[in-house]
Amino acid sequence: MASRIWRRNRFGIVQTVDKDSGFTRFLRNLESGGPLERENGDFDEVWAALRRLLVSELKRRSLWSLPPAYLGIYGYATWGDPEAVEELVADCFVFIFAERFRSLKAQLRYKPNVEGLILRNVRNFLHETQKRHDPIGFRVFTVLRTVVRDALSAGKLQVIAGSPALRHSTVLAFRLGASLEETARPEELRPHVLAWNDDLLPDLITARGWDVRQVTARLERHLCHLAAKGIRAVRFHDLVDALRQDARARWRSVWVHSPEGIPPRLEEDGFAAVARLVELPGEDERESLHRLLACLEQSVERVAEPPARSRDYLRRLLVFLKSHAADAPEERDAPGKGLPSHRQLAQLLAIPRERLPDIFRTLQALAEACRRKISGEESS
Repeated sequence: MASRIWRRNRFGIVQTVDKDSGFTRFLRNLESGGPLERENGDFDEVWAALRRLLVSELKRRSLWSLPPAYLGIYGYATWGDPEAVEELVADCFVFIFAERFRSLKAQLRYKPNVEGLILRNVRNFLHETQKRHDPIGFRVFTVLRTVVRDALSAGKLQVIAGSPALRHSTVLAFRLGASLEETARPEELRPHVLAWNDDLLPDLITARGWDVRQVTARLERHLCHLAAKGIRAVRFHDLVDALRQDARARWRSVWVHSPEGIPPRLEEDGFAAVARLVELPGEDERESLHRLLACLEQSVERVAEPPARSRDYLRRLLVFLKSHAADAPEERDAPGKGLPSHRQLAQLLAIPRERLPDIFRTLQALAEACRRKISGEESS
């Protein structure tokens, strides 16, 4: 029987990690600066074990049903395509065994194995990858999870099935004694949840600092009001799925030309140039895009105010552009897609229409500064 590592998480749930997956043996045989090649005798075993871990985590996090593009794997419709999974395994392999090689090796000086650390790194990899490539879905999930956890702690909700850690199959009830048979069907729940976004967007996606508390308070009121509408129990995954699909759809729909057309001064106002900042690059340029977006996020936080709320408006526009970059190319480049109008952007992002040209110019200037900085780093 394979030996296992036992761990207890913050919710008191015991987790197990197989010690015989070969990660520790593989790492011990790796030398600093040495090649990561399939000729290594343990390579195939480790690759297969990493694939199993990733597939398990994708399903646990309700990511298996999403297109691979939401994790930066383009050109595949579903995770059912083995090549899509293999590409994700390759990215995760580099994340763990190349970028974190020294820290893992150092752990072996004090620990008998690193199997638990590998599992943690797989989860960190998926966390960071979804945050980077699916900013809308990631934000909806994290905010909703916070609200549900607070409601559980306050006794407003109870877990009647599945993990208290809020997994795919977790079922939540609004009163004690509710049965699984009372769980709302997705099609019954969806109309209620979709109406929430009329009130929550764009703050659900763009709020920062103190504003996040206001958004979570509004979301909690909507959630608890389900009981008054006759909903007795819900599956957590159904809540997340309905809310994030609608948020993504609303964000995407703004890229369709409006009936009023594109304003004549759009190019002059700079939005076309700003939009091109995040057009999906080639394979060799994706990392540069990620570095540009990271630099822009930092630069936006340093923008001085006044003008009033400039920083907040820049954050909103940047989130919108990042979600555009996350779309699969076949979705973004479909017939009829194009740049949104000022009216559409102003409505979706709750930015005064007259402020948009200045916001475009500021973001473009920040992007140019970031490009110069990144270029300097790459040439040094």
